[in-house]
Amino acid sequence: MASALLRHLGSMAKLGTIGFGGGSALIPLFEKELVQGRRVLSDQVFTRDTVVANVTPGGLPTKLAGLSGLRIGGVTGAVLSGFATSAPGTLMVLGLIALFGILGPGGILAIEFASVGISAYVVVILLQYVLRLIRTAPQPAVAATITILVALLTGLDDLIRLAGLAFGQTWETGLPTLSSVTIVVAALVLIVLYSLLTGWRRRSATPQPPSPSVGGEAGGDGVAPGERTGSLVRPALVSAAVLTALMAAGFAAAWAVAGVTGLAFMGLIALSIAASFGGGNAYIAVGAGFFVTSGMVSADAFYGQLVPVANATPGPIIMKLAAELGWGFGVENYGLVAAVVLALAALIQGVAVSNISAMLVFAGYERYSDAPMLKDIAVYILPVIGGMLVTTAANMTVTSARFGELAGVPAWAMVWAFAALACVIAWASRRFRLHDVLVILIAGALTLGVLWGIWAA
Repeated sequence: MASALLRHLGSMAKLGTIGFGGGSALIPLFEKELVQGRRVLSDQVFTRDTVVANVTPGGLPTKLAGLSGLRIGGVTGAVLSGFATSAPGTLMVLGLIALFGILGPGGILAIEFASVGISAYVVVILLQYVLRLIRTAPQPAVAATITILVALLTGLDDLIRLAGLAFGQTWETGLPTLSSVTIVVAALVLIVLYSLLTGWRRRSATPQPPSPSVGGEAGGDGVAPGERTGSLVRPALVSAAVLTALMAAGFAAAWAVAGVTGLAFMGLIALSIAASFGGGNAYIAVGAGFFVTSGMVSADAFYGQLVPVANATPGPIIMKLAAELGWGFGVENYGLVAAVVLALAALIQGVAVSNISAMLVFAGYERYSDAPMLKDIAVYILPVIGGMLVTTAANMTVTSARFGELAGVPAWAMVWAFAALACVIAWASRRFRLHDVLVILIAGALTLGVLWGIWAA
């Protein structure tokens, strides 16, 4: 058990190190690592965890890490896995912020140039995941239709902008789009209504067979060995309690270095994360409302330093921004030691708040996981997530084109070069069976070298 947990924590740290794009962009990376690679979770279990992570507030990768850690290592795995995924990017961000005066804009620029190659790898994983979930769906045509519809509802503006950039045009439509949380909630409502209607029709049309007895031979109720996870309800609740205690420790640390003001600041961090449905990009708006509007952080610092650094580094954006806010508040008001303490306390709040909500929802979900309605949710929510991932891929491509423009490369050329690099990555990974980390290092080094050379010239 200990060795399995250590390996899992290493995997979570790896995903937190290579996971550019944040939020839903990391779902395929988790799926590839846990389901296809290490095969510690089944498709069905991973889908359940993805549903829980999408309907609760906070950092989605942090919740996926905590839920998978719960299954593999119990309470210890649930608590530590969220930190394993969140810590690498957060520490990187704090290091960059601390050295910002030395590195200047060039340091951030280098990260952005390298992120173009890494983003190409992530986009390949995203699109492969979407195609696979459509191909393996019970009704592929229905899954494809849902995926396309959700992509249009959440990212039509990005898709049109991307098409324009590919042809050297600027197509800014300003079309309204739906947030990911709105889409997920609306989809869940529709799936529940559909399940209730079809269930009523099935009960009316045919007599119900007697319910299978609980226990007996594995698979007697259609559930594969290891799929019954009712025993995880209690560990999930204990994990929520432990994370609540860690939250309290974070508040105590903030009070120790900054008094009542530190407590109030940490309370705002926790509340802002609890209010952030929809992932990292949503937290940018929420964080601005809590901290910029209140005057605690200047708009120039928030949008000019904190957000760019968070976007240019890997890992959950929510955790990185929370730690940056803690660091900035501490440096400005109390000194370096307080900045370190407040940044780490903010990271604790981010992981704890995210995973407390996930563990509580998980406990209820797992108790009734064999209900027909929840099975319908597991089937139809995946194409919804697939549509959001298409939007994420388009957004990452547009962002990479913008980074290329900073080096002096026309946006249209960057779009086609990005697409070509993605194709090469997909081909080379399959042809030579290259390790993911090696692909990422090569792609990141390639775009850093090329774009930096053009920029320097």
